[in-house]
Amino acid sequence: MSAFFAAPHTKSKELALVLGGIILMSLLSQVSIPLKPVPVNLQTVGVLLIGLTYTPRTALYSQLGFLAMGAAGLPVFSNFSGGAHILVGPTAGYLISFPVAAIIMATLRARHNLQSKWAFLALACLGQTIVFFLGVGWLAHLLGLHKALMLGFLPFILPGVGKTVMTAALVSYFTKK
Repeated sequence: MSAFFAAPHTKSKELALVLGGIILMSLLSQVSIPLKPVPVNLQTVGVLLIGLTYTPRTALYSQLGFLAMGAAGLPVFSNFSGGAHILVGPTAGYLISFPVAAIIMATLRARHNLQSKWAFLALACLGQTIVFFLGVGWLAHLLGLHKALMLGFLPFILPGVGKTVMTAALVSYFTKK
């Protein structure tokens, strides 16, 4: 838990990172293919980028801030949507998974000093798995498991693999020392 509370940078830098994460998530949410009930978009790229590069605290705060802004009605979710009702709708499990995935990835990376391309790939796979697990789990609660898998998992396997590999490769490339 000490990694969560560690503050290796100033409060203003931390605030800038949190706000930057919220803006990144808001922008990536709009790059979307509007499928129903769950759109294909680049939100998970934002979650993975933040989980691989932020401290656990800034990762968590950026994701909670993103969800709070959306719940308050700001149009930060996919297709410029917002409102608390989205956090109980079909995409709620995916959205709620974002802070969970980001803090777990960031904590594991920080606690074990994971910096290799293979570690980034493993962490990104873990983050994507968390998003799928919680997202499909919630969708199954609403629609039943079979329908949730057909609508909320199968169409997203290839895009998810692509986003995961691409994000891990980009972070690995740009964090080389």
